[in-house]
Amino acid sequence: MASILGALNQLGEDLTEDLSPKVLAAQAAKGLKAKAPAAIEWLPVDSIPAVKWADGTPVDPDIIVWWLRLATKLKDPLGAGLLPIYVSLLDDDSQERLGEFVLRAWIAEDTATASEEEARAHAAALAPGRHAQYQGYAKRSPKNDYYRQLAAKTEAQHFEDLRREKLGEYLGSASASKGILALTVGAPGHVTYQATTSYFKTHTARRAQIEALVTAASGNDDPAAIQLVLQVARRFKQRTVQEKATELIEAIAERRGWTADELADRTIPSAGFDDDGLLHLDYGPREFIGRLGRSAKGLWQIELSAADGKPIKALPAIAKSDDEEVAKESKKQLTTSKKEIKQLVDLQTARLFEAMCIQRGWPADQWRELIAEHPILRQVITGLVWQAGDGEEPADADALFRLTPEGELIGIDDDTFDLPDGATVRLAHSATVTAEAAEAWRTHLDDYDAQPIFDQFDTAVAQVAPDATVVNTRYGWLSDSFAIRGRATRRGYVRGQAEDGGWFSRYYRDYPSVGLRAVIEFTGSFVPEELIPAAVQTLYFESLKRGRTMPLSDVPPILLAESIKDYEFTGDAGQFDPDWESKSQY
Repeated sequence: MASILGALNQLGEDLTEDLSPKVLAAQAAKGLKAKAPAAIEWLPVDSIPAVKWADGTPVDPDIIVWWLRLATKLKDPLGAGLLPIYVSLLDDDSQERLGEFVLRAWIAEDTATASEEEARAHAAALAPGRHAQYQGYAKRSPKNDYYRQLAAKTEAQHFEDLRREKLGEYLGSASASKGILALTVGAPGHVTYQATTSYFKTHTARRAQIEALVTAASGNDDPAAIQLVLQVARRFKQRTVQEKATELIEAIAERRGWTADELADRTIPSAGFDDDGLLHLDYGPREFIGRLGRSAKGLWQIELSAADGKPIKALPAIAKSDDEEVAKESKKQLTTSKKEIKQLVDLQTARLFEAMCIQRGWPADQWRELIAEHPILRQVITGLVWQAGDGEEPADADALFRLTPEGELIGIDDDTFDLPDGATVRLAHSATVTAEAAEAWRTHLDDYDAQPIFDQFDTAVAQVAPDATVVNTRYGWLSDSFAIRGRATRRGYVRGQAEDGGWFSRYYRDYPSVGLRAVIEFTGSFVPEELIPAAVQTLYFESLKRGRTMPLSDVPPILLAESIKDYEFTGDAGQFDPDWESKSQY
C-alpha cells in the first residue's frame, strides 16, 4: 500500500480522501493492534512532540506512533515515498519539531556508549591483568620487539588504553530502525546539516547509518539539507557512501531538470536574507535589520540595527505594542540565520576554492543569476577576482574584474566592467594571469580593504618531475598531533579512517570533479585524539575510483600548487627534527 500511494502521488493523483485525518486515524487504530516492532522499543514515545495538521487542528498522537511503526517496517529512510507525504500534511512548525525529535533520538540511540564512570571501572578491573599478561609475553619471547613495546607500558598506561577502548564501544545500533528517519524530512535544514555532519566526524566507521542519514537528508527540500548531500557526494572518505550520495543528487537534479553543479548553485541557502541583501526582522509596528558583516577576527556575523540605522547589539524584548507572534518568529529566524550563515560560508568557500583549482567555468548569465545576485554569496565574494574567456593565455590586469558590495562589476581602474553575455566566467589564479596582473590586483584589493575568502595570487605553479608521486618538502617536520590536526582541518582536510586500535595517519581532501584525493601523511595519532608528538611526512594524490597513487604530473597544476601550499602550511606547525622518528609514536 505504501509504495502504491507513493507512486500515485508522483503521478499527480488526488489522494485527498486517502489522507484525511479520519482515514489516517482508522489506519492507526488498526495498525497499533499489532505488536510494536522490537527495533523501536528504545524510542521514548511519551516524549514525541504534540503536532498539528496544516489547518491547525491537533493530530491524534496514535497516528504519529503508527507512522513510526510503519516507517520501521518499511526500512527505507525515504519512507517508500509515503511517509514524506504524511509529514507534509502537518503544519510547518510541527514538521520541524517532529523531524528534529526523530533525528536526534535516532542518533542518540545509535551512538550510546559507556559512561566515563563505567569506562574507568572497566579499565581498573582489567588493567592489572593486561599488564601482567604482556609482561609474560615479553619473558617468553624476549626477542619479539612488539611484545617488548607492550611490556614497557606501565599499568597506568594500560588503564588509559582500556578506558579509551571502552568509551569507543557502542552499546548497540539503531540501524534496524533507520526507516523512521523518513519522518525527518521536515526538520530544519541547519539542524539536519549540523547533526548529520557531527555524526560523520565522530562515527566514521558506521557506514550503514551514515548512508541512512544521507538518504533521509535527500528527501528534505531545505537548501541546507540538499547542500549536505552535495557535500557528501563531492567529498567523503567512504566510497560507497559517496557513490550513494551521488545517486541521490542525480535523482534530485533529474527531477528538477538540472545538472549536479547547477543543483548545487541553485540550492544555496539564503539564511532568511531577502533579495536586497538584508535580513528583515519584523516586530509588527517596528522592524529591525540584519546585515552581513565581519568581526575584527574576520568571522562572518549578522550585525543588527534599528530601522533608522542605529546599531543594536541584540533584538530588544517584545513590547506590548508589538505583534507578539510575529516578533517571536523574527527572534527564531535570527537564531536560525546565525547558524546557517556559518554553514553557508564554509560550504561555499570550499566549493569556490575547488572551482578555482579545477578552473570550473560558469556561463555569464548563470554566474549573474546564481552567484552575483545571491543575497549572501554576493557579499561574501567581493574580495574574489574573476576572469572571462577560455583562460588559455595568461590574462592581463584589465581582463579581470570583481563584484563590489553594491553589486557592480568593476575592473582594475574602477571602471564598470562589461561582461559579455556569451562569456565563460572563472576564478582567476596566479597560473591564469600575468605576474603584473597578479600584483596589480593584490594592490587593488588592499586599497579597497576587500578581504578575499581565500588567496588567489600568492601560489606559484610547482615544477615536478614526470615520474614524481610524492611531495616531501616537510618530511620529518615535528610538532604535535593537535597542531597538525588544527592546520590540516583549517585547510579543509578531514581525518583519515582509523585502523585497528583507533590509529590513523593521514588527513585528506577530495576533489570529485577531477576524481582525485589529496593526502597529507603524518606519523599518526589515536582516536579519541590525544596530544602526542607527531611529524608530517608526505603529500600525495590518490584516484578516487581506483585508490592508486597518481603521478603528480596528472594533477591539475593549480590543484597541485594549492595542495603543496596546504601541506607545507601543515608542516610549518613545527620544524625539521632529525630525531622525529624516535620522538613521535611512529
